Amino acid sequence: MKDNGHHITYIFREIVIVVIGVLISISIYNYKEKLDNEQYIKKTLLAIENEIKLGQSEVDTVLNRHLALLDYIGDNIDNEEETLYEIIADQGGIQFPDVKNIGLRFFIANKAELVDFDVISMLSEIETNKNMLTSKFDKLLEFSYENMYDNDVETKTKFAVYLSNVVDSEQTLLKLYADYIDKHGEKLKKKEEDR
Repeated sequence: MKDNGHHITYIFREIVIVVIGVLISISIYNYKEKLDNEQYIKKTLLAIENEIKLGQSEVDTVLNRHLALLDYIGDNIDNEEETLYEIIADQGGIQFPDVKNIGLRFFIANKAELVDFDVISMLSEIETNKNMLTSKFDKLLEFSYENMYDNDVETKTKFAVYLSNVVDSEQTLLKLYADYIDKHGEKLKKKEEDR
């Protein structure tokens, strides 16, 4: 009977050792996974911030060109000697800003659950506005191609309206970029400084 009690104690100790070993392994794995996730989030958010800063610069450049074109049209709308094509060409053309949201798409496709909802929400709003800008720009191009050689006030006015819609989306996109950088760029810097 005494041997039987000793044997049960031995088995119980072995089970406890195995359970403790498994718990330690799980804890180490979870800790490593947490560190990996933090690194992933940090790198992804940094890549997104860099994309946003590049997009911000691009949109700002294009916006200034479009604002100058709007001013020129406003000043010369009654000049029926210039066709819409000549106005656009003389002012450097119209351009779609080269903005990317690759980081956002990659992020959402992989580990979106690791990020604050606020970050995802702001990035989604940026993506939505970019898509709206694309749609407005396509309408502007379509109108421009259809009326390229017209020189009447009505055509120039309609072109200015389409261009104003594009400018509005560009300005909104710039504001969204600035809001994101102000809010989340500072958080990223603070986290970096805390480490």
